[in-house]
Amino acid sequence: MVDRTTRWPEVVPLSSTTSAEVARAFIMAWVARFGTPSDLSSDRGPQFTSELWTAVAEVLGVKLHHTTAYNPQSNGLCERFHRDIKAALRASLTCCDWADRPPWVMLGLRSAPKEDLQASSAELVYGQPLRVPGEFLPDARAQWSVASHRAGSRDIADAFVPIPTSHHGLPKSYVPKDLLSAKYVFIRHDGHCTPLQPPYDGPFRVLVGGSKNFVVDMGGRPERVAIDRLKPAHLDMTSLHGWPYQPASTARAPPCGSLNPCPWPFVLLLLREAVTAA
Repeated sequence: MVDRTTRWPEVVPLSSTTSAEVARAFIMAWVARFGTPSDLSSDRGPQFTSELWTAVAEVLGVKLHHTTAYNPQSNGLCERFHRDIKAALRASLTCCDWADRPPWVMLGLRSAPKEDLQASSAELVYGQPLRVPGEFLPDARAQWSVASHRAGSRDIADAFVPIPTSHHGLPKSYVPKDLLSAKYVFIRHDGHCTPLQPPYDGPFRVLVGGSKNFVVDMGGRPERVAIDRLKPAHLDMTSLHGWPYQPASTARAPPCGSLNPCPWPFVLLLLREAVTAA
């Protein structure tokens, strides 16, 4: 868990990632210390899309946001923190005592100054740097009083402007020119694929287009998909009347009838292309 304003991180070791365990860890490690956040962003893991997690968010008054599937750039701040904490654990581990190392690793990460913030996460949360073991400089703090500290903290909080996350690289993805005007799209299958499985699922009907995300109709429910995984579907609309669009992994030939033409429209399309080429 990472706060976007101060970059303050929290880590809770869990033996399982069920919805109940994740919700309990969130309440004990974050809500009990800092109160309820107004917004919470997470990936689309089953523990974050479950009914229990949604109910907990409603009780706490938290607005949930989910990133698009197979698009870690949507939550780059948290993904970068995962890399940092893994590197810190690898550097500090000497045996199989990893469960005892996170508190010391987190102390270092919270106390380290951040270039974009010009301060450490602990300094932004507590108003002053933390005392850490083995300090090089002696402690030379001025006399402390509750009134002066409260007034100074309020002045700093009123003048503080949240700093957006820095972008160290903006790779450009290839986007077909006719994608923005496409009515149907194919979605790249980024999960586990069998050797003969098609690389793209679909086609799916476009509900709402956009510069970074599309909202498509997936089995009767709207889903937001990153534009990097899409390509336009050029289809013969006259042969697709009444056929429900679904992923290739679950697609099956429709029964013959008045609403679902038989055979499968994609087979007709391929046969038509083969005859034209011949």
